[in-house]
Amino acid sequence: MIAEFGGADIKCSKYATFGTTKLANFVFEACRNRKGCLIANHGQISLGENIDEAVHLSLALEKLAKQYYFCLLSKNFKLLSSKEISSVLKKFAYYKSKH
Repeated sequence: MIAEFGGADIKCSKYATFGTTKLANFVFEACRNRKGCLIANHGQISLGENIDEAVHLSLALEKLAKQYYFCLLSKNFKLLSSKEISSVLKKFAYYKSKH
C-alpha cells in the first residue's frame, strides 16, 4: 500500500503551528513526488487526481498507520529491503494500470 503514495515510504512533515505558511511549506515539501504525507502533530493529507482517489488514499494511510502501530506493539515484523521495495514500486506501476 505504501507504493500507492509514490515512494518507498510515507514522509512526515516538520511541525509548525496550524494555519501558518510555514506548515503549508513543510507539508508541500513532504508531499513532493508523493500523494500524501503525515503532518507532524496534526494528522495526514492525501492527494488524488479526483476526490475518490484522495479519499481512497486517506483511508489507506489510516490503515497503514494502524498496521504499523500494531506491528510495533507485537515486535514481530519484517521491514522490506530497499531492493524489495524497488521491485514493488516497479511492479506497482503496472499493477495499478491493470486493477
